Amino acid sequence: MDDDVWTVTRLGLAFFFIFSAFNSQAYIEIAVLRNLSETGDFGLSPNSGYYSFCIIYFSFTIANLLTPPIIAKFGAKWSMVIGCLCYSFFLIAFLHLNSWLLYSLSALLGVGAALLWTGNGVYLVKFSRGQHMTRNSVIMWTMFQSSLVAGAAFLAIVLLRGDLVSSYRFIYGVFFALCFLGFLVLLTLPNDIKMMEEAEPLLGEEPAQLPTSLQEEFVSTFTLLMSRKMGIFTFISGFLGIMGSYLGGIYTACISATTRLSGSNEAVIAFNVLAMGVAEIICGFFLSFLAQSQRINSSSKFDRKTITLIGSIMIIVVCILSFLNLPVESTMRKTNEIGIIEPSLLLSLLTAFCLGVADSCWQTQTLNILGDTYKGKEATPAFALFRFFQAMSAGVAFLYGSLLSLHWQLLIISITSILAFAAFDQFEYWRLQERADLGEIVDD
Repeated sequence: MDDDVWTVTRLGLAFFFIFSAFNSQAYIEIAVLRNLSETGDFGLSPNSGYYSFCIIYFSFTIANLLTPPIIAKFGAKWSMVIGCLCYSFFLIAFLHLNSWLLYSLSALLGVGAALLWTGNGVYLVKFSRGQHMTRNSVIMWTMFQSSLVAGAAFLAIVLLRGDLVSSYRFIYGVFFALCFLGFLVLLTLPNDIKMMEEAEPLLGEEPAQLPTSLQEEFVSTFTLLMSRKMGIFTFISGFLGIMGSYLGGIYTACISATTRLSGSNEAVIAFNVLAMGVAEIICGFFLSFLAQSQRINSSSKFDRKTITLIGSIMIIVVCILSFLNLPVESTMRKTNEIGIIEPSLLLSLLTAFCLGVADSCWQTQTLNILGDTYKGKEATPAFALFRFFQAMSAGVAFLYGSLLSLHWQLLIISITSILAFAAFDQFEYWRLQERADLGEIVDD
């Protein structure tokens, strides 16, 4: 196995453990806190889950502006290690839950998320050989999303035998242990390219340079933000944040609140997460096969724009199915009402599967094009800005998540998906045009 494949595989394994824990808890956090608020023992409100996510993502937003100089000083690996510890602290807080601790550690988690995800993007670019960015980003994303299946299977087993209120301490204890395993795997990653035997050049490799100052890092970040490509990329980042908020919490909260679906057994949440995970993995393997066979490139009929177009179509399908199947007030409270039709478990699973396909299409191609466009010293500020706007839009989505009825939220998702595809198409056109002007062979 190539050194960079082995390194990326370990990176994917670490994220598999971390997000088998965190993503799985994200799908149940709103429902758990809503149910616990009814006991009156923890100082929580029915919307505490939404507030926690808002704090996480707004903290994540601000922290993304600070990550470039931190990663420049400590390196991508150790930034991810520190970020992972923040996730662990957040998860263990549910064993001693109170509102003050929840909101404080939500803010800390936002900082950790900025370090973890920006470090991940920089590390992936740095250790990708030659033209293998597509392959490595798909390997990383597929392993990361496999965590959905593992987490959903665990939740299904627990919830088939109990409920969220009686089982949440056990669930979060297991999640903490998984996150700590991810921390241990991150420690095994090489910290420097020179620790690997090189057969061909690496994307992120540059001649040795003196470390830049904090001021220079901030200047380079804001200079990049002012460029036309990064300006239009903010539409893509914003859409991914809005889509991620629906996939990562709001959709399953609506499922939990629809008592005609979840009233008899809360394991229906786990089944929907499982459907998302299966979709992510199938789509990821398919895209990996295309990348390995060099069928995803600008000269192919099945290029990046086609894949993101499929993702946008799937999002529109998700919005239509959600509108039909879920009550409009399910975002705000438990309800025994219906949507346009009687709520159906089969239709909810189909919705979750389409949501997983859309997410896989968009996320893999966004990471791919970002890594191919911004290399070397530009990689850190580019990924930081990407996560900044993604986190800001997710925070806004969770803020209005408890205030707007479902149909208004679905309309927002649909419109932003169309804008994001138009932005992706323009970004790719500018990128290929610049490469052609430089006399490079355009074959990504």
